[in-house]
Amino acid sequence: MRASHRWTFVAITVGLMACQGLARAAAEDDALSLPAGNEPTAAAPSPWRAFGELALGQTQQRYGLGNQSNHRLSLDLRGQHKLDKQWRTTLSARLDALHPDDAAISGTVFSLREASVGWQDAAGDFSVDAGRINVRYGPAYGYNPTDFLRRQTVRAFTSADPIAQRENRLGTAMIRAQKVWSGGTSLSLGLAPRLAHAPSTDGSSTDWGATNSSRQALLALSAQPSDKLSGQALVYAREGQSPQIGLNGSGVLSDSTVVFGEWSRGREVPLFNQALGGAAVASSGNRAVAGFTWSGGQNLAITLEAEYNGFGAPTAQWDQAAAAGPAVLGSYLAYAQRQQDNAARQSVMLYASQRGGIWKGVDLTGLIRVNTHDHSRLMWLEVRHHWQQFDLALQWQQATGSSLSEYGVMPARSYLQVAGTWFF
Repeated sequence: MRASHRWTFVAITVGLMACQGLARAAAEDDALSLPAGNEPTAAAPSPWRAFGELALGQTQQRYGLGNQSNHRLSLDLRGQHKLDKQWRTTLSARLDALHPDDAAISGTVFSLREASVGWQDAAGDFSVDAGRINVRYGPAYGYNPTDFLRRQTVRAFTSADPIAQRENRLGTAMIRAQKVWSGGTSLSLGLAPRLAHAPSTDGSSTDWGATNSSRQALLALSAQPSDKLSGQALVYAREGQSPQIGLNGSGVLSDSTVVFGEWSRGREVPLFNQALGGAAVASSGNRAVAGFTWSGGQNLAITLEAEYNGFGAPTAQWDQAAAAGPAVLGSYLAYAQRQQDNAARQSVMLYASQRGGIWKGVDLTGLIRVNTHDHSRLMWLEVRHHWQQFDLALQWQQATGSSLSEYGVMPARSYLQVAGTWFF
């Protein structure tokens, strides 16, 4: 680790310890201020959440590359502080020291996910936020066509879990205003300026170019007609690109089943041409997801979703890229991952979790992603044990398929990793 990054880690660690100390001091002050004769009450939970994580593993590689050891050290801090009844500040940041280094970013990776200040009126139905804000839309799990601000927002891919990727991405610098009416209806407008021209390859950068390389606007209308039905309509505009529209919604079918869907439409250059420098001719297309989540006994939840990307490579183009060799197909897949987009036109995902249902304090989470064109698969499984201030997780991943399929061309065939997480 370079010297500058060592000092960055030291500074973040000291900050985490300071936040922990302040939280404890506040709790002690509250206890001392209790009036005589009252029974002590439980201290309010700290608004700050911080943890450090160490992961050690080994990756089995293709192309005769043998096995590769990997390790990661991460520090994570997030929280919100209320200045008074109307003002609040939000901060969320993360450091990831990776070995081997990420191919696209050099050095220890710093992710400033959120840094904003917000105000709301006395009634709480109108608010304004300014700064780096993480705006996430869409009820689907693995692919979110209506999550328009998702592109280029993940600096360090530390997990195949799409929920973890969504949580750890960069927010967009913007000013956002929101109005809420009774009945669950709200309208929000976010305006984002251009702050840089391109994403940064420097791990220590705040990387405004990843999220704010052009002027953007996002309008979202949310409604909840009943306690079993909710939905959103969105309009997204980006400098140099035609506006896009989106709809998403979810509904409760029964006590155990929830259905959801997302759809977006716009004009874009096809993803393959964006990645490899083909003709920059925009065309109209759709993205869509449909699925359901079934909840069973012992805290079991199973989600199945079908995913469609009209801007992904069609069959003929996919086969052409595969015929050109692993380098061409690999470049396309890496670009699609950075865009948080699906490389395949059609795919399906099964996601399952069980939270402490079989063994107390043990969570099971797993997924299977399938490219329905080339039938390649990505499988991921995590077993996680929770203690009061420590988690221990075992993670396994395997990618299977023909040598020039989406998951068969990946250099990493499988990996096994152990991760320990300490909460401050």
